Amino acid sequence: MAREAHPQEVLDELRDSLVGAKLAPGFVVRGEELYYRNAALDLLRERARSTGLEVCTHDTKDGGFDALRLQDDLVSGGLFSSGRMVIVHGPEDLLKKDGSTERPVARAIAKFLSTGAGSVVLMAEGLRADNSTVKALVASGGKLLSFRKLYEKPAPWERNPDPRRTEVCEWVLSRAQQLALKVSADQAVLLVAAVGADLCALESKLAECKHGSPDFFKQLEAAAPVSPFELAASIARGDLRSALRENEGLFHSGFKGKDGKLEVKPDALREILFSGLRSQVRRGLFASEALAAGSSAEEAAKVAGVSAFQMRDFQSALGARDALQWRAMFADLGRLERKARSGHTVDENDIALFALQWRKSKAGARS
Repeated sequence: MAREAHPQEVLDELRDSLVGAKLAPGFVVRGEELYYRNAALDLLRERARSTGLEVCTHDTKDGGFDALRLQDDLVSGGLFSSGRMVIVHGPEDLLKKDGSTERPVARAIAKFLSTGAGSVVLMAEGLRADNSTVKALVASGGKLLSFRKLYEKPAPWERNPDPRRTEVCEWVLSRAQQLALKVSADQAVLLVAAVGADLCALESKLAECKHGSPDFFKQLEAAAPVSPFELAASIARGDLRSALRENEGLFHSGFKGKDGKLEVKPDALREILFSGLRSQVRRGLFASEALAAGSSAEEAAKVAGVSAFQMRDFQSALGARDALQWRAMFADLGRLERKARSGHTVDENDIALFALQWRKSKAGARS
Protein backbone atom coordinates (compact mmCIF):
# COMPACT_ATOMS: atom_id res chain seq x y z
CA MET A 1 0.00 0.00 0.00
CA ALA A 2 1.37 3.40 -1.02
CA ARG A 3 2.15 5.83 1.77
CA GLU A 4 -0.44 8.60 2.11
CA ALA A 5 1.10 11.99 1.54
CA HIS A 6 1.56 14.32 4.48
CA PRO A 7 -1.34 16.85 4.50
CA GLN A 8 1.10 19.76 4.43
CA GLU A 9 2.65 18.38 1.23
CA VAL A 10 -0.82 18.18 -0.37
CA LEU A 11 -1.61 21.75 0.71
CA ASP A 12 1.74 23.12 -0.52
CA GLU A 13 1.25 21.40 -3.89
CA LEU A 14 -2.21 22.95 -4.18
CA ARG A 15 -0.88 26.42 -3.31
CA ASP A 16 1.85 26.14 -5.94
CA SER A 17 -0.61 24.94 -8.58
CA LEU A 18 -2.84 27.98 -8.09
CA VAL A 19 -0.16 30.58 -8.76
CA GLY A 20 -0.97 32.31 -12.04
CA ALA A 21 -3.04 29.38 -13.29
CA LYS A 22 -6.68 28.97 -14.20
CA LEU A 23 -8.71 27.08 -11.62
CA ALA A 24 -9.38 23.44 -12.40
CA PRO A 25 -13.04 22.66 -13.21
CA GLY A 26 -13.47 20.92 -9.89
CA PHE A 27 -11.88 19.88 -6.61
CA VAL A 28 -12.72 17.12 -4.16
CA VAL A 29 -11.35 18.13 -0.76
CA ARG A 30 -11.67 15.12 1.51
CA GLY A 31 -10.11 13.41 4.54
CA GLU A 32 -10.34 13.38 8.31
CA GLU A 33 -8.19 16.43 8.99
CA LEU A 34 -10.60 19.37 9.11
CA TYR A 35 -7.83 21.93 9.68
CA TYR A 36 -6.16 21.15 6.35
CA ARG A 37 -9.48 20.83 4.49
CA ASN A 38 -10.38 24.34 5.67
CA ALA A 39 -6.94 25.64 4.71
CA ALA A 40 -7.35 24.19 1.20
CA LEU A 41 -10.79 25.78 0.89
CA ASP A 42 -9.38 29.16 1.94
CA LEU A 43 -6.80 28.94 -0.87
CA LEU A 44 -9.42 27.98 -3.46
CA ARG A 45 -11.86 30.67 -2.38
CA GLU A 46 -9.15 33.34 -2.45
CA ARG A 47 -8.06 32.28 -5.95
CA ALA A 48 -11.66 32.27 -7.19
CA ARG A 49 -12.28 35.82 -5.99
CA SER A 50 -8.99 37.06 -7.43
CA THR A 51 -10.05 35.78 -10.87
CA GLY A 52 -13.51 37.35 -10.69
CA LEU A 53 -15.57 34.24 -9.97
CA GLU A 54 -18.76 34.51 -7.94
CA VAL A 55 -18.51 32.23 -4.88
CA CYS A 56 -21.66 30.29 -3.88
CA THR A 57 -21.62 28.10 -0.78
CA HIS A 58 -24.05 25.34 0.20
CA ASP A 59 -23.92 23.17 3.35
CA THR A 60 -26.12 20.08 3.45
CA LYS A 61 -26.02 20.12 7.26
CA ASP A 62 -27.44 23.63 7.41
CA GLY A 63 -31.11 23.72 8.37
CA GLY A 64 -31.80 26.09 5.48
CA PHE A 65 -30.12 23.92 2.84
CA ASP A 66 -32.03 23.88 -0.46
CA ALA A 67 -31.00 21.27 -3.06
CA LEU A 68 -32.95 23.06 -5.80
CA ARG A 69 -31.05 26.27 -5.15
CA LEU A 70 -27.77 24.33 -5.35
CA GLN A 71 -28.83 22.85 -8.68
CA ASP A 72 -29.75 26.32 -9.94
CA ASP A 73 -26.30 27.66 -9.01
CA LEU A 74 -24.74 24.79 -10.95
CA VAL A 75 -26.77 25.04 -14.15
CA SER A 76 -27.29 28.83 -14.44
CA GLY A 77 -24.55 31.33 -15.22
CA GLY A 78 -23.36 34.12 -12.93
CA LEU A 79 -25.22 37.40 -13.42
CA PHE A 80 -22.35 39.77 -12.68
CA SER A 81 -19.26 37.59 -13.10
CA SER A 82 -17.45 35.46 -15.62
CA GLY A 83 -18.33 32.28 -13.80
CA ARG A 84 -18.90 30.66 -10.44
CA MET A 85 -17.18 28.66 -7.79
CA VAL A 86 -19.84 26.44 -6.24
CA ILE A 87 -18.79 25.01 -2.88
CA VAL A 88 -20.76 22.07 -1.45
CA HIS A 89 -20.17 20.92 2.13
CA GLY A 90 -21.21 17.35 2.98
CA PRO A 91 -22.33 16.21 -0.51
CA GLU A 92 -22.03 12.47 0.14
CA ASP A 93 -25.76 11.65 0.29
CA LEU A 94 -26.54 13.87 -2.70
CA LEU A 95 -24.09 11.91 -4.85
CA LYS A 96 -25.38 8.42 -4.07
CA LYS A 97 -27.09 6.74 -7.01
CA ASP A 98 -30.81 5.94 -6.93
CA GLY A 99 -30.40 2.40 -8.20
CA SER A 100 -28.47 2.88 -11.44
CA THR A 101 -29.67 6.46 -11.89
CA GLU A 102 -27.66 9.51 -10.90
CA ARG A 103 -29.44 11.95 -8.57
CA PRO A 104 -30.30 15.49 -9.69
CA VAL A 105 -27.34 17.18 -7.97
CA ALA A 106 -24.90 14.69 -9.49
CA ARG A 107 -26.37 15.38 -12.95
CA ALA A 108 -26.15 19.12 -12.34
CA ILE A 109 -22.45 18.79 -11.38
CA ALA A 110 -21.78 16.78 -14.54
CA LYS A 111 -23.39 19.52 -16.66
CA PHE A 112 -21.42 22.22 -14.77
CA LEU A 113 -18.15 20.38 -15.45
CA SER A 114 -18.95 20.11 -19.17
CA THR A 115 -19.59 23.85 -19.58
CA GLY A 116 -16.34 25.14 -18.07
CA ALA A 117 -18.37 27.81 -16.27
CA GLY A 118 -16.12 27.90 -13.24
CA SER A 119 -15.14 25.41 -10.55
CA VAL A 120 -17.07 23.13 -8.19
CA VAL A 121 -15.59 22.24 -4.80
CA LEU A 122 -16.87 19.17 -2.95
CA MET A 123 -15.95 19.35 0.75
CA ALA A 124 -16.34 15.90 2.29
CA GLU A 125 -14.72 13.84 5.01
CA GLY A 126 -15.34 10.44 3.47
CA LEU A 127 -16.27 10.80 -0.22
CA ARG A 128 -14.87 7.76 -2.03
CA ALA A 129 -12.53 8.05 -4.98
CA ASP A 130 -14.63 5.52 -6.92
CA ASN A 131 -17.79 7.62 -6.66
CA SER A 132 -19.03 8.28 -10.21
CA THR A 133 -19.17 12.07 -9.70
CA VAL A 134 -15.64 12.10 -8.26
CA LYS A 135 -14.38 10.08 -11.23
CA ALA A 136 -16.12 12.43 -13.66
CA LEU A 137 -14.62 15.45 -11.91
CA VAL A 138 -11.09 14.03 -12.07
CA ALA A 139 -11.59 12.97 -15.73
CA SER A 140 -12.57 16.56 -16.59
CA GLY A 141 -9.24 17.82 -15.25
CA GLY A 142 -10.28 18.31 -11.63
CA LYS A 143 -8.24 17.39 -8.60
CA LEU A 144 -8.74 14.96 -5.73
CA LEU A 145 -7.12 16.28 -2.52
CA SER A 146 -6.90 13.96 0.49
CA PHE A 147 -5.97 15.21 3.95
CA ARG A 148 -5.35 12.40 6.43
CA LYS A 149 -4.99 12.86 10.19
CA LEU A 150 -1.49 13.63 11.42
CA TYR A 151 0.09 10.77 13.37
CA GLU A 152 -0.03 11.41 17.12
CA LYS A 153 2.14 8.44 18.15
CA PRO A 154 5.72 7.48 17.27
CA ALA A 155 6.14 4.91 14.52
CA PRO A 156 5.98 1.37 16.01
CA TRP A 157 9.25 0.38 14.34
CA GLU A 158 11.31 3.06 16.11
CA ARG A 159 13.70 1.51 18.62
CA ASN A 160 13.59 4.53 20.91
CA PRO A 161 10.26 6.19 20.12
CA ASP A 162 10.16 9.83 21.07
CA PRO A 163 6.72 11.49 21.51
CA ARG A 164 8.34 14.82 20.65
CA ARG A 165 8.92 13.62 17.10
CA THR A 166 5.32 12.75 16.21
CA GLU A 167 3.70 14.56 13.30
CA VAL A 168 1.24 16.34 15.60
CA CYS A 169 3.99 17.67 17.90
CA GLU A 170 6.04 18.75 14.91
CA TRP A 171 2.97 20.61 13.62
CA VAL A 172 2.55 22.36 16.99
CA LEU A 173 6.19 23.50 16.93
CA SER A 174 5.91 24.72 13.33
CA ARG A 175 2.64 26.56 13.94
CA ALA A 176 3.99 28.11 17.15
CA GLN A 177 6.98 29.46 15.20
CA GLN A 178 4.61 30.99 12.63
CA LEU A 179 2.75 32.68 15.50
CA ALA A 180 6.04 33.97 16.99
CA LEU A 181 5.55 31.79 20.08
CA LYS A 182 8.39 30.16 22.00
CA VAL A 183 7.23 26.58 22.56
CA SER A 184 9.63 23.76 23.47
CA ALA A 185 9.26 20.17 22.24
CA ASP A 186 8.27 19.06 25.75
CA GLN A 187 5.60 21.77 25.89
CA ALA A 188 4.29 20.58 22.52
CA VAL A 189 3.93 17.06 23.97
CA LEU A 190 2.09 18.50 26.98
CA LEU A 191 -0.27 20.48 24.74
CA VAL A 192 -1.12 17.41 22.64
CA ALA A 193 -1.64 15.30 25.78
CA ALA A 194 -4.03 17.91 27.17
CA VAL A 195 -5.95 18.78 24.02
CA GLY A 196 -5.61 15.75 21.75
CA ALA A 197 -4.64 15.61 18.08
CA ASP A 198 -7.39 17.90 16.77
CA LEU A 199 -5.43 20.60 14.93
CA CYS A 200 -8.28 23.12 15.13
CA ALA A 201 -8.37 22.71 18.92
CA LEU A 202 -4.57 22.95 19.11
CA GLU A 203 -4.66 26.11 16.99
CA SER A 204 -7.16 27.60 19.41
CA LYS A 205 -4.93 26.74 22.39
CA LEU A 206 -1.89 28.28 20.71
CA ALA A 207 -3.86 31.48 20.19
CA GLU A 208 -4.81 31.35 23.86
CA CYS A 209 -1.14 30.93 24.76
CA LYS A 210 -0.18 33.92 22.59
CA HIS A 211 -2.71 36.27 24.18
CA GLY A 212 -3.13 34.69 27.63
CA SER A 213 -1.23 34.19 30.87
CA PRO A 214 2.58 33.84 30.86
CA ASP A 215 1.98 30.78 33.06
CA PHE A 216 -0.11 29.14 30.31
CA PHE A 217 1.85 25.87 30.23
CA LYS A 218 2.04 25.58 34.03
CA GLN A 219 -1.72 25.94 34.20
CA LEU A 220 -2.15 23.49 31.35
CA GLU A 221 0.04 20.91 33.07
CA ALA A 222 -1.96 21.23 36.29
CA ALA A 223 -5.25 20.66 34.45
CA ALA A 224 -4.17 18.14 31.81
CA PRO A 225 -5.66 14.63 31.85
CA VAL A 226 -3.07 12.00 32.77
CA SER A 227 -2.64 8.47 31.46
CA PRO A 228 -2.84 5.87 34.26
CA PHE A 229 -0.42 3.78 32.23
CA GLU A 230 2.16 6.58 32.31
CA LEU A 231 1.65 6.81 36.07
CA ALA A 232 2.13 3.04 36.37
CA ALA A 233 5.39 3.31 34.38
CA SER A 234 6.64 6.13 36.62
CA ILE A 235 5.93 4.10 39.77
CA ALA A 236 7.66 1.06 38.25
CA ARG A 237 10.74 3.17 37.42
CA GLY A 238 10.77 4.45 40.99
CA ASP A 239 10.44 8.02 39.68
CA LEU A 240 8.75 9.52 42.74
CA ARG A 241 8.58 13.10 41.49
CA SER A 242 6.81 12.15 38.25
CA ALA A 243 4.61 9.62 40.02
CA LEU A 244 3.32 12.11 42.59
CA ARG A 245 2.63 14.75 39.92
CA GLU A 246 0.85 12.28 37.64
CA ASN A 247 -1.06 10.74 40.54
CA GLU A 248 -2.50 14.13 41.48
CA GLY A 249 -3.28 14.90 37.83
CA LEU A 250 -5.01 11.57 37.24
CA PHE A 251 -7.42 11.82 40.16
CA HIS A 252 -8.03 15.55 39.72
CA SER A 253 -8.32 15.81 35.93
CA GLY A 254 -9.15 12.29 34.79
CA PHE A 255 -8.00 10.20 31.85
CA LYS A 256 -8.88 10.62 28.18
CA GLY A 257 -9.24 7.20 26.51
CA LYS A 258 -8.66 6.27 22.87
CA ASP A 259 -12.28 7.10 22.10
CA GLY A 260 -11.68 10.66 23.30
CA LYS A 261 -14.02 10.33 26.28
CA LEU A 262 -12.84 11.67 29.63
CA GLU A 263 -13.03 9.25 32.57
CA VAL A 264 -13.14 11.00 35.94
CA LYS A 265 -14.68 8.40 38.28
CA PRO A 266 -12.05 7.58 40.96
CA ASP A 267 -12.94 3.87 41.15
CA ALA A 268 -12.65 3.47 37.38
CA LEU A 269 -9.35 5.37 37.28
CA ARG A 270 -7.98 3.23 40.12
CA GLU A 271 -8.87 -0.02 38.31
CA ILE A 272 -7.23 1.13 35.08
CA LEU A 273 -4.15 2.11 37.09
CA PHE A 274 -4.07 -1.28 38.84
CA SER A 275 -4.14 -2.98 35.44
CA GLY A 276 -1.15 -0.94 34.30
CA LEU A 277 0.73 -1.55 37.54
CA ARG A 278 0.16 -5.31 37.38
CA SER A 279 1.61 -5.39 33.89
CA GLN A 280 4.62 -3.23 34.84
CA VAL A 281 5.47 -5.07 38.06
CA ARG A 282 4.96 -8.55 36.57
CA ARG A 283 7.25 -7.60 33.69
CA GLY A 284 9.91 -6.34 36.10
CA LEU A 285 9.65 -9.50 38.21
CA PHE A 286 9.98 -11.89 35.25
CA ALA A 287 12.91 -9.98 33.75
CA SER A 288 14.80 -9.61 37.05
CA GLU A 289 14.43 -13.35 37.73
CA ALA A 290 15.75 -14.09 34.24
CA LEU A 291 18.75 -11.82 34.87
CA ALA A 292 19.39 -13.52 38.21
CA ALA A 293 19.40 -16.87 36.39
CA GLY A 294 22.12 -15.65 34.05
CA SER A 295 20.15 -14.36 31.07
CA SER A 296 21.33 -11.32 29.13
CA ALA A 297 19.34 -8.08 29.24
CA GLU A 298 17.99 -8.80 25.73
CA GLU A 299 16.93 -12.31 26.75
CA ALA A 300 15.32 -10.97 29.93
CA ALA A 301 13.34 -8.44 27.91
CA LYS A 302 12.12 -11.23 25.64
CA VAL A 303 11.08 -13.34 28.63
CA ALA A 304 9.14 -10.37 30.02
CA GLY A 305 7.38 -9.77 26.69
CA VAL A 306 8.78 -6.27 26.23
CA SER A 307 8.26 -4.65 22.83
CA ALA A 308 10.68 -2.22 21.17
CA PHE A 309 8.24 0.59 22.01
CA GLN A 310 8.45 -0.28 25.73
CA MET A 311 12.20 -0.87 25.91
CA ARG A 312 13.31 2.52 27.26
CA ASP A 313 10.89 2.50 30.23
CA PHE A 314 11.60 -1.18 30.82
CA GLN A 315 15.36 -0.69 31.09
CA SER A 316 14.89 2.20 33.51
CA ALA A 317 12.45 0.22 35.68
CA LEU A 318 14.60 -2.89 35.69
CA GLY A 319 17.48 -1.00 37.28
CA ALA A 320 15.27 0.30 40.09
CA ARG A 321 15.24 -2.94 42.13
CA ASP A 322 16.38 -6.57 42.21
CA ALA A 323 14.25 -9.73 41.88
CA LEU A 324 13.47 -9.96 45.64
CA GLN A 325 12.29 -6.35 45.69
CA TRP A 326 10.15 -6.84 42.57
CA ARG A 327 8.51 -9.84 44.26
CA ALA A 328 7.85 -7.79 47.40
CA MET A 329 6.42 -4.96 45.29
CA PHE A 330 4.13 -7.44 43.52
CA ALA A 331 2.89 -8.70 46.89
CA ASP A 332 2.29 -5.13 48.12
CA LEU A 333 0.29 -4.36 44.97
CA GLY A 334 -1.80 -7.48 45.52
CA ARG A 335 -2.62 -6.37 49.06
CA LEU A 336 -3.63 -2.93 47.82
CA GLU A 337 -5.95 -4.44 45.19
CA ARG A 338 -7.56 -6.81 47.74
CA LYS A 339 -8.14 -3.85 50.07
CA ALA A 340 -9.97 -1.98 47.31
CA ARG A 341 -12.12 -4.97 46.40
CA SER A 342 -13.09 -5.73 49.95
CA GLY A 343 -14.96 -2.46 50.28
CA HIS A 344 -12.20 -0.34 51.83
CA THR A 345 -11.29 3.03 50.36
CA VAL A 346 -8.20 3.11 48.17
CA ASP A 347 -7.65 6.59 46.76
CA GLU A 348 -4.88 8.85 45.48
CA ASN A 349 -3.32 9.01 48.96
CA ASP A 350 -2.85 5.23 48.98
CA ILE A 351 -1.31 5.36 45.50
CA ALA A 352 1.03 8.16 46.60
CA LEU A 353 2.10 6.08 49.59
CA PHE A 354 2.72 3.07 47.32
CA ALA A 355 4.86 5.24 45.01
CA LEU A 356 6.78 6.61 48.00
CA GLN A 357 7.34 3.11 49.36
CA TRP A 358 8.76 1.88 46.05
CA ARG A 359 10.71 4.95 44.95
CA LYS A 360 14.16 4.38 43.55
CA SER A 361 16.93 5.12 46.04
CA LYS A 362 20.40 6.28 45.05
CA ALA A 363 21.64 2.75 45.54
CA GLY A 364 18.80 1.35 43.43
CA ALA A 365 17.25 -0.31 46.44
CA ARG A 366 13.88 0.01 48.13
CA SER A 367 13.72 2.90 50.58
